Amino acid sequence: MGGKIDVCIGIPTRNSERTIKKCLASIIANSFPKDKMQIIIVDNLSSDNTLRYAKEILEPSGINFKIFSNEVIGAIGRSRQIVVNNCNADYVLWIDSDAIIPPTFIHNQLQYIKQNRAAIVFPYAILALNTDNILARMQGYAWSISTMIALK
Repeated sequence: MGGKIDVCIGIPTRNSERTIKKCLASIIANSFPKDKMQIIIVDNLSSDNTLRYAKEILEPSGINFKIFSNEVIGAIGRSRQIVVNNCNADYVLWIDSDAIIPPTFIHNQLQYIKQNRAAIVFPYAILALNTDNILARMQGYAWSISTMIALK
């Protein structure tokens, strides 16, 4: 991989074998240049096929990726710090392992950050809106509404 990496996609995960392939496929299909992004997955002691599926889809993708382990259950902050400590990019975007992002999501988020000199952006909750789990979907809608109200 040549050139500077613009964005690191941080993906904390645990037992996401049902969703990780779709999540990663949406990142790979994104319009953002693959040689300008890096993906770092931090796994929180998955006991299913999450990591095997992640490697299967990422290895042929041409995207620079790393996989780390967080051995403290429920320590999402620690997982995020692992990403920050190991990324090689100007920006970090967090995407949950059950999120499916739109084709221009990465470009749009970076453009917003740069134009508005934003330090942090809370995009809408795609993660829970694309799941079959009704409770997770309701939580996603609630989070999206409260985030939009807070950002007004």
